[in-house]
Amino acid sequence: MQEITNKQCQICGEYVPVDAKTCPYCGENLDINQAIEQQNYQSASDNELIENNTQNNSDLEKCNKKFCIINRTLLKYSLITISVIILLIVIIFFIFYVVNLNTDVTIETHDNNKITESKILDTNLSENIKQAKILYKEGKLDEAAQLFQDEIDSNNDPVAYYYLGEIYKNNNFTKIAISNYKRALEYKKNFYEPLKRLAEIYTQKGENEVALDYANRALKQKSNDIEMLKTTAKIYRNLGNEEKLIQILKKIIEINPKEYDSNSYLAYYFYNQNKYKETIPYFQNMLNVVYDTNTAYGLAVCYAQIEYYSKAIEVLDLIIKNDPAEYYNAMQAKLKLSDMKNYYNSTHKKTPTPKVSKPQKTKQESYNNEAENALF
Repeated sequence: MQEITNKQCQICGEYVPVDAKTCPYCGENLDINQAIEQQNYQSASDNELIENNTQNNSDLEKCNKKFCIINRTLLKYSLITISVIILLIVIIFFIFYVVNLNTDVTIETHDNNKITESKILDTNLSENIKQAKILYKEGKLDEAAQLFQDEIDSNNDPVAYYYLGEIYKNNNFTKIAISNYKRALEYKKNFYEPLKRLAEIYTQKGENEVALDYANRALKQKSNDIEMLKTTAKIYRNLGNEEKLIQILKKIIEINPKEYDSNSYLAYYFYNQNKYKETIPYFQNMLNVVYDTNTAYGLAVCYAQIEYYSKAIEVLDLIIKNDPAEYYNAMQAKLKLSDMKNYYNSTHKKTPTPKVSKPQKTKQESYNNEAENALF
């Protein structure tokens, strides 16, 4: 068997000697196989690199997906945490708001709040206060309030506190008004106007014991203030202290006999207890203020019940004159009372007595004495 001594050129396909480095036919380098192999090796390396890159990209994509999932989870829990914090803040503010409803509001004052007693109780008002009071009376409340506040910041003037309280009260800011009234009292202990306002406000709020304390302190300053006495009467009525209530109402009528509501309360209070003699002056005071048929009938009944028929007939004549619709009923009552008067006179052998000048008596004393003795 013959040994192969030739090799085939990869370019032209001709057979050339094995040890030939160049093809005699095409002149190409016969080491091209090595180049091809090198090229194939390079291609294989490139393919491997591409595969590695593809694998790396796949791994990177998986990592990105995991990272996105982690980020979404963190974002979700962060939003939940923030929501819980906001909810807690809202709840805390709501609790403070509810607590504040039952707490007096304190107004910040100037740091220099240590004023000498002589300065506080000085009755000479500053120019700011005078100007502010003028603005207040003119209804320019915002401008007045600013001047009052300026005076508070500089002097802690109790008058300024009082007027600020009035402004807040008129605008239904009751708690701030109370705070200002109390601040006024801190700098002027027996300041009448804040005491009076606090008594009124706490009466309206139904805090009668607190209201009574302020009312009593106010009455020590001005015992004949009708408004303050009426507030005090309302407090005693709310507390069910009838004895004190009657005492206060009587004092009101002593000061002003025409105070209708107090007269009305006392008239029906005694009338319902069949205390007719005590009732008469209060019904009479009511008629002196304004005519009312029911009041007139009540007065006539009181006179009749104590057998003071002449006065009862006079009241019936008043009804006949002022209320034509009651003419018939009043005339019937008058006739009946006339018969009762005649019968009374005959049984008691009453005869007219000469008129003798007597010392003047009050109307109430006159009524009581005449009713008691049944003199005609």
